[in-house]
Amino acid sequence: MLREHAGTGSVEGSANFDLWSRIAAQHKLSNLPELLLTRRRTGAAAADPEQRRAERGAVYGLQLTELGIGFTADDLDRHFLLRRMRKERFAPDHAYLAWAEAWLRDLQAANARAHAYPEPVFSEVLGTYWVKVCWHGARRIGRRAAWRAFSASPLRRWAWPGLKRQIFRRWTGSF
Repeated sequence: MLREHAGTGSVEGSANFDLWSRIAAQHKLSNLPELLLTRRRTGAAAADPEQRRAERGAVYGLQLTELGIGFTADDLDRHFLLRRMRKERFAPDHAYLAWAEAWLRDLQAANARAHAYPEPVFSEVLGTYWVKVCWHGARRIGRRAAWRAFSASPLRRWAWPGLKRQIFRRWTGSF
């Protein structure tokens, strides 16, 4: 499996993330229950969050292109925040919520056309992101407005299955 994907267009500095994201698109992955190897990034690459952000953005760009999604640098920055709202202490406003809902729905529609990622898992991941956006947005726009945004979106259908899957994986240690 690794040979099949090795050396196929990875971005310098982000080869591992790129490799595993391409493998995950076609195969089921799981963490082992025990640690087999410890690896730690050292030096400038580990200390430079902007470099990591740029590397991830390049890989996201490749994935979005594979899905047939057009995007801007601003879209990549916003997409990056979907995973890092808590770490970045980012509280979405109304504009980000509107962007996120449209973006996640576009990703879902693009995957339905391209069949790049397995369903229903892909939609469940998008539903989980929608919950997180609304949850973190509640700090800025209020709980009622966040709840209205959440419940008005068709993404809400995928939220509970995605959260349930995420909770189960964390509980059982099978991330």
